[in-house]
Parts: sequence; structure tokens; C-alpha cells
Amino acid sequence: MRFFGGLTLNIPNKMKKLILSAAVIASMTFFACSSDDDSNDDNNTTSGCVTCDAYSFSGFEMPAAEVCESAEGTAIVNGVDTGFPYDSYVDNQRTVTTCD
Repeated sequence: MRFFGGLTLNIPNKMKKLILSAAVIASMTFFACSSDDDSNDDNNTTSGCVTCDAYSFSGFEMPAAEVCESAEGTAIVNGVDTGFPYDSYVDNQRTVTTCD
């Protein structure tokens, strides 16, 4: 392989294949994950959101959180889809804090 100024770099074929494979995998990963960012659209919330107050649990301070219901009926907490049913999540939160 020749570079600028006539510098020659001899790379074995196995190394070329390894570099090419790594580049292809990195590209695929980048493009696969970048589409997730575009499809977020506020996690497709369908209903109003409630805010659950901060509370202490087993010595840990749990911060206040905004909980919304996604189009699929799951709880979205501070913008992250938990995968848990919205009603169950809010009911459980209400056993330890106030959600309005």
C-alpha cells in the first residue's frame, strides 16, 4: 500500500481482512443504532403524564420522575420506556410516594 510521498506500508492480507471486517461491523452498528434516535418521537406517548414525588427507599433517595403512557400502554419514566404496564407502574409508585 503506497501513501503520500512514496511511503510504502506492507500489510499482510489477514490484517487487511481484519481491518476491513472491523470497519464494516463498526459501520453497521453505527447506522443501526442511529435510526433508533430518529424514531423516538417522545416514545409515542398517548396520554397525559403524572409526576411522582421524590422519596426514600432502603436508604436510597429516589428523585421525582415524570411517568407517561406510551402508545403500547407501557410506562415511560423520564423519557425511557420501562416495558412495564403503565397502570401497574403508577399504582406501585403510589404505594411509596404521591403521583399527580
